[in-house]
Amino acid sequence: TLHLRLHRPQARNAINPAMYDGLRAALATAAADDTLAAVLLSAAGATFCAGNDIAGLQAVRALPTI
Repeated sequence: TLHLRLHRPQARNAINPAMYDGLRAALATAAADDTLAAVLLSAAGATFCAGNDIAGLQAVRALPTI
């Protein structure tokens, strides 16, 4: 099992471009690992994820699908 943890509790774990890139890379690595049975996604703080970081949207024109 791979445990991925969102860790931006001060921003309610809103996904910014750096988090998106990290999650995408981790999930691509996980997809290529035949020994991995599950991915557990959790978050720090009281909020799991507030969605996309609005401030980060200005820096990102279009995100590829995961």
